[in-house]
Amino acid sequence: MPCNAPYAPNRMLTVPTMHYDVGDSSSTTWSTSCGQPACAYYFTGISSTSVSSLTSSAKFPGSPDDTKSLTMGTFQSQNNYGDNYGVMLEGFVKASETGSYKFFTSSDDASEVWVSSVPGQKDVSMVKVVELTGCCQEVAGSTAVSWEAGQVYYVKAYMKEGGGGDYLKVGMQRNGGSKHMPIPISMFELPAGSQL
Repeated sequence: MPCNAPYAPNRMLTVPTMHYDVGDSSSTTWSTSCGQPACAYYFTGISSTSVSSLTSSAKFPGSPDDTKSLTMGTFQSQNNYGDNYGVMLEGFVKASETGSYKFFTSSDDASEVWVSSVPGQKDVSMVKVVELTGCCQEVAGSTAVSWEAGQVYYVKAYMKEGGGGDYLKVGMQRNGGSKHMPIPISMFELPAGSQL
């Protein structure tokens, strides 16, 4: 407005608004950190047998001491890997049928299994479906999640080892369907268009 324009107290000055697109995480398709449908990450030099001692470690989750791609066999850790370590398994499972799924864990020592109810997404709407706070037995979870046939869903599991024997096995079963314990790696598949 020119400096000699008449004063207009009710005149509104319109200022352009800038919009910044920061992305929508709900539409992002994710991969595993190792780039394969299923992976195992080992974190050594951590004492205690509680899962919380793994997840509260300074090196967790971004600095594992050892990373392994799980390309055959089943969704489980390496048996007798060592003492005073923790492991995280992660992967995307393709649901063969629509239905309600429950999960299992078997470990030495303590373990937890978390799954997503949103297809193709990593660490979105995660639910802890089963845990073992002691040692050396198979536990069936009481929390089920609904999955849709043909979709892939993110699954992760933690195990914390103190001393002696050590292992982690993760299983699943659709309501009325066959039990897979552990889950075959052939059931894992990266989401279409996945990214790290």
